Amino acid sequence: MWIYKVISSTFDYSFLLCLCFKTAPRPSSPRKYFKDSLHTGKSQIINNNCTKSCRTLNINPNTISGDINMNRPNINTHSHFLNESVIEVSYMPEELKHRDHLLDELHHAASPGLRGVQPQNLIIRGLPGTGKTTAIRKVFSELDALPGAIVPVYVNCLMIRTQFGVFSEIFRALSDGQSYPLNRSLQKITMMINGLMKKKNCTLLVCLDDVNYLADHGELNETLYSLLRFHEIHGEAKIGVWAATSDMTFDLFTHTDGRVQSVFMPKEVFFHPYGRDEIAEILHDRVKKGLRYGFITNGAFEMLVDAGYDSGDLRTSLILLRRSAYLAEDLGSDLLDEWIVRQVLPHSNNFTEEKVAETLRPREMELLALIKELARTGMELSMSAVFSEVKERIGCGYSVFFKTVNRLEKAGMIRTEMVKGRGRKRVIVVDGIR
Repeated sequence: MWIYKVISSTFDYSFLLCLCFKTAPRPSSPRKYFKDSLHTGKSQIINNNCTKSCRTLNINPNTISGDINMNRPNINTHSHFLNESVIEVSYMPEELKHRDHLLDELHHAASPGLRGVQPQNLIIRGLPGTGKTTAIRKVFSELDALPGAIVPVYVNCLMIRTQFGVFSEIFRALSDGQSYPLNRSLQKITMMINGLMKKKNCTLLVCLDDVNYLADHGELNETLYSLLRFHEIHGEAKIGVWAATSDMTFDLFTHTDGRVQSVFMPKEVFFHPYGRDEIAEILHDRVKKGLRYGFITNGAFEMLVDAGYDSGDLRTSLILLRRSAYLAEDLGSDLLDEWIVRQVLPHSNNFTEEKVAETLRPREMELLALIKELARTGMELSMSAVFSEVKERIGCGYSVFFKTVNRLEKAGMIRTEMVKGRGRKRVIVVDGIR
């Protein structure tokens, strides 16, 4: 038989502690769920590995004795979250651990703008989940808090892919959130930006995050030229540009001409992947601030750390932590253990697809859905065959189709192969199905 002891703490929550005296064979299933209604006064017991549960709370089960408190409230009426936002990927920590020297480089590059001089141009590289965007946003939030000597402008090129869109974001930052009318010309918006900069007596620091997507749409060269040569047309305006990318093969200079290359001359800042111990420390801080003490077992924590380290992406650990915590609550579990983490691990390969899918325009989402639909039929997805279906059912031109296929391939959502037949043809591959 299994005897369970409930000890109530002096705080608002209770801990379920287990004492195990094994007089019968262990249940065949590693996990049993017992759900009793609150009016019976019975406790809800989720995990049969009682000794492990007590170790999670740093308590020796052999020191526990006494009768079961049948009248205690069900622990699952209280959330296991202390601060749910802390385990979100977008959470901005007060301290960005293991990135001090990189933050120093960003601060150093921005500092001339505080003196009314052009900030230093940068190319910021690093694989996904290495802290690039978080570091940039942290520096920009610090600049925002200073008197208006420098105005930072963050542009997500996954969402904003045109020169006009970039300058619209600059106008919005200078005008305290006011949107620029879409029917106005680019020349008009640059004149208004210049007027606002003179009025504020400020310099600009523009970050083009995921800049490779701006290049994919053929907008990078003219955008950089307009920013870097802005002072030649509009007097003494000072603008610095940071170009950030997760594509380690992206060469900015193959997408720009001599007019840009002669004035850009950026310094390169590289964000290396986090080590395993670094991921563990960052994840520990999130768990400590975001979840109830004792909720996650050591084994589950190590699995989450390994997942982030193996993928080279800290966000994998954070997303798995969030999903595991939600699943534990849905199941009414008092512990987030290894079994729960295993349930969400098979879905970890979908993180990149989810992230990119959120940035797709409706037409692009429609095109991707159609490609997947055709793949499930078993037909050969040659570019010509797919375009015939796309043209008939969606109505987009070949240029849009071609660019979208290339973008989806770079994002890892599809891939293409050159196959031999009557000549060579390009074939789209989705989920390993031709």
